[in-house]
Amino acid sequence: MNARPETRTFPEGVITEPLPGEVIHPLLRQQKTWSDIMHFNRNLANILAVGGTLEQIYRRWQYFDIISTPFGSEVGKNKPGTVTQDRVKAYAEFGWFTGSVAMRLAELYGGARLEHNEEYYTALINCDRELILPLLREDEQLREELIWGMLAVEGNRDVSLTQRDSYKPGQKENNPGWSCALIEASETGLISRDRLIDALLSSLMSDFPAYRVGWFSRLVTGLKLTAEEIAARQSEFLTLFSSPIGPSVTLGVQHIHRLWSKNPQALDATAFAYAAPAVCAGTKANALKILTMLQTLYRAGTLDAAACEDAVVMALSHAHAQVQAAALKHLEEWVQAGAADNASVDAIVFAERARELYRDYRSQLDPLVVAQSQEDGSPLLEDGYSPENSQGSGDESTALTDAAEIQAAAAEALAASRAVIHRYWDTPVRPVTASDVQERARALLHHQVAPCATPDTLNEADQPETHAGCELELELLTAYLLSADGTAQSPNLLEQLVPLCLKKLNHWGLEWFDMRAHLTVLTAAGKLRERPKASEMTPKEDPGTVPNLHTMYSRHAAFFSTGFKDALGVLQSRQSYTPLATPELLGGWAHPDTLVRRYAKNLADGATILRHDFTAALLRVRVPEVLPPYATDEQRQDAQSRRAEALTLLKSLEEQYVKNAQEDAPRSAPTQIRVLRSALDGTLATGRVNPYLESITVSQREKSWGLQLNGVQDGASTPELNAFRGLAAVHRDEEGQYTLLYPSWAEPLAYYCASSNWYTLDHSAFDRELYLALAAHPGVWGPACAFVFAAGFSEQRVEIRSLAVEIMHRVLDDQLSLEDATAGFVNFVPLAMLNRWALALTDFAQLDARRVVRFFARLIPHLDTGANSLGKLLGAFSQALATLDPATRAELVDEPLRTWLGSLTGSSQKARYARNILKQVQG
Repeated sequence: MNARPETRTFPEGVITEPLPGEVIHPLLRQQKTWSDIMHFNRNLANILAVGGTLEQIYRRWQYFDIISTPFGSEVGKNKPGTVTQDRVKAYAEFGWFTGSVAMRLAELYGGARLEHNEEYYTALINCDRELILPLLREDEQLREELIWGMLAVEGNRDVSLTQRDSYKPGQKENNPGWSCALIEASETGLISRDRLIDALLSSLMSDFPAYRVGWFSRLVTGLKLTAEEIAARQSEFLTLFSSPIGPSVTLGVQHIHRLWSKNPQALDATAFAYAAPAVCAGTKANALKILTMLQTLYRAGTLDAAACEDAVVMALSHAHAQVQAAALKHLEEWVQAGAADNASVDAIVFAERARELYRDYRSQLDPLVVAQSQEDGSPLLEDGYSPENSQGSGDESTALTDAAEIQAAAAEALAASRAVIHRYWDTPVRPVTASDVQERARALLHHQVAPCATPDTLNEADQPETHAGCELELELLTAYLLSADGTAQSPNLLEQLVPLCLKKLNHWGLEWFDMRAHLTVLTAAGKLRERPKASEMTPKEDPGTVPNLHTMYSRHAAFFSTGFKDALGVLQSRQSYTPLATPELLGGWAHPDTLVRRYAKNLADGATILRHDFTAALLRVRVPEVLPPYATDEQRQDAQSRRAEALTLLKSLEEQYVKNAQEDAPRSAPTQIRVLRSALDGTLATGRVNPYLESITVSQREKSWGLQLNGVQDGASTPELNAFRGLAAVHRDEEGQYTLLYPSWAEPLAYYCASSNWYTLDHSAFDRELYLALAAHPGVWGPACAFVFAAGFSEQRVEIRSLAVEIMHRVLDDQLSLEDATAGFVNFVPLAMLNRWALALTDFAQLDARRVVRFFARLIPHLDTGANSLGKLLGAFSQALATLDPATRAELVDEPLRTWLGSLTGSSQKARYARNILKQVQG
C-alpha cells in the first residue's frame, strides 16, 4: 500500500518558483530536508546581484522552511514559515543553524512581534553574511538600535562575533561579516563612526572572555583611528592598560603611542604616568614602548622622577632583560640629574632613591644586565657598591652574611619537616578491633581514612598528604575480618552496613578501590555467595541483591588481583587466616619477627599460605639492608635485633617442618622457609627494578616491568616469587596499592606513574595525585622517580610545577641521591621544555639556591648546546649562582661544566650567559 502523498498549503505571498539568480540543485526526495534551505542560503548574493529584494528573499525562505519541515514537527510553538521567540532561541543557541536574517525579515515583512532581549541580539550575530550590508541599508531600526544592542552582548560558545566573523585587519580578503559591513557602513555614513568606536571600546572594557574580546580589538584596529579620535578617548585607552586581557592592553598601548608620536601635546601625561605601571608588568614590547615614552617625557620636563617611579620599579622586576636594562637607564638619568651643579633638592633625593632601588633589586636583575652596567661604568655604582669591589660600603659582605643566615634557617626548617614525616612513617599502626570495626568500615566505604587509624601521638598537621591511607586501612580491616575473632563476630557487626554496600554497588561510578572495599564488607557479613540456582530466584527479587552482585563481580574479575580474590575466598569459607603482609608501621613495613610469628601461626592452624600474601610480605619485611637513608642508628639496631629474634624463631620452624617434617606437613613449607631465611638475610629483595624509562620517548611506547628477585628478572625459583607479577600488574589506577607494594623502594610506583600516565612533548599528563603519591612513599628513590619529577619541572601548569619543585626540595639528598636525580633528569632531556625548567630552577633557588646550583651544575653538561631555550635555563642558573658567595660558586661549578660552558662561543644569548657564569666563578 502506497504512503499518503504529502500535501502542503502555502500562505499567501509565498514564492514557490525560483527567483532570478537562484540555482536549483537537484536532490533526491529523501534528501529534501535542511539541504534545500542550505542551498538557498548560498544563492542570496546572486539573487541580490540581479535585482532581487529582501522581501522576495523572505517570501522564498518561507517556501523552503515549509517544505523542509517534516509533517507534524514544529520548533517549539513555531509553525513552518513563521518566526516566533522559540525560533529565535534556536538561532541563538546553535551556530550551525544559519538563516537568522529571517528573524529580522519576519519582523519587517511578516508582521512578527519579537522581544528584543539578549537572546535576540545573540541570534542577530548569526545573520547571513551576504545580507548584513543590504539589510543595514534598508532597515533604519537595525542601524539606530539593534546593532548597538548586538555589540553589547557576549554571545555563547557557538554563537559570538568572534566565532562567526573571521575579520583580520590588513588581510587582503575578508569574509563579508559584521566587521566588514560595519566598517563600510561607517565609511558611507550609514552609521555614526564615533558611536561605533565608543561602542567597541565599551565592550573592550567589559568582562568578556579573552577569546570573544579579540573581535572588538581587531575591529578597532581596522577602523584606523586618527590622532584626534584617539585624543578624545584617552581615558578609555588608558583604562585598557590595566585590562587582564593581553590583546586589549596592546591595543591601548598602540593607540596611545600613536597619539604621542603624532601629537605629543595632546597626550595627558599625568594620566599616562598613572596608568603606565600596569603595562610594565606585561609583555616586553609594550613595556619597552611605555618606558621609552616615559624617558622622553622626563627629558622634556613634562614628567618628573616621582611620576615615573612606579613604572620603573615595576620594570625592574620584569622577566625580560631588555626591560630591566631600560629601567636602569631611567635610574642612571636620575643619578646624573642629581649630580648636576644646579640640581634641585628633589633631583638629589631621587638620585639617592635610584641607588637604593638598584641595591634592592640587584638580586632580581638578569646577570647580563648587571654585568653590562658594570662594564659601562654605570653611575649607579659610583658610591662604591660593586660585587667585584665591595670594600666601599660593605653591602656585598652584609648581603652575603644575610643570605647565609637565611640559608641556614631554611636548612633547619627543612630538616625539621623531614623529621616530622620520617616520624610519621615509622609510627605503629592501630589494628582494627571489634570495638571500632563498624566505625572504621563505614569510613572506608565513604572513601575516608578513619581518624582512629592514626595514633593519637601524631597531630593532623604532622601527617603528609597520602593516597595510601585508604589502602592501608583496607588491609587492616581485612586482617581483622580474617582473624578468628573477626570470622566469629563480623557477620553481626557489619550487618547494618549491608544495605549501603548493596545500594552503592549498583552504581557504575565506583572506582576499583571502592568495589573491593564494598565486596570485602559484604563477604565478611556473609552476603556474597555463589550464583543461586534458577529455582531459588523469584520474579520479585530485588535487582540490587546477591545475584546481580555475583554478575558484577564476575564481569569485573579481571580488574581484581588474585590476592584480593584469594582473600574473598577465605572470607567466604569462614576460615581464620593471619595475613603475613599486613603493615605494622604507617610507612608500610612489617617487622621480621612478626612475619615469622604470623607464618608459624598459620602453619599451626592448618591454614594454607596465600601466594600473593607471602610475596607481598617478602617485599615489606623491614631488614637493615632495605632501611631508607634517613633511618637512625637506633632504628638500624632495632632492625638487627628483631631480625636475630626472627632467625631464632625460623630455626625452630626448620627443625619442625624441614628436618623432622611430618607426613601431614604442608609441601610448600620447606621452600617457603628457605625463602624467608633469604629475605631475612637481606639477599632476596634486592630492590633492583628494570630501568626501562630510557625507552619512553614521544612515541609513547609502553613496556612492562618486573622486580628482580635474587637476580631472576622474569621468573623465579618458587611460585611465591613468580606471583609478584600478578600482585603488581592489576592495580590499574590506584596509586595507594603501589605505595604499599614495596615501602623500601619507590621505583615500582614511579614506573607505574610513567607507564600509565604518558608524558608527551608540551602535553601535561601527570596529575597532582601522582606526585603526592610519590611524595608520600617512605622508601629510597631512584632515577625513575627523578624522571617523573623531570616531567613535573616541564609542566605548563604552574601549580603542578611548583608542587614538583617543593617535593624535590624535600627529597634531594635525603631519599634521592644527587647521582640518581641527575640520571633521571638526563633520561628526560629529549622531552624537556628548558624554558619551564628555567622557571622551576628559579622557584627552587628561592627555597635553596646552593642545592639547586649543585644539582643543575651536574645536569647542564648533559644538555645539547643547540637545544631550544637553553639561554633561558643558563640565565636562571646564572641568577641563582650570583646569590652565593665566591667560594661556593667555585666549588659547585666543576671542571666538566666549565668545559661545556667554554664551548659556547659567539654573540648569542646562551653564549653571553655562559661567559657570565664563568666570570662569576673565576672572579
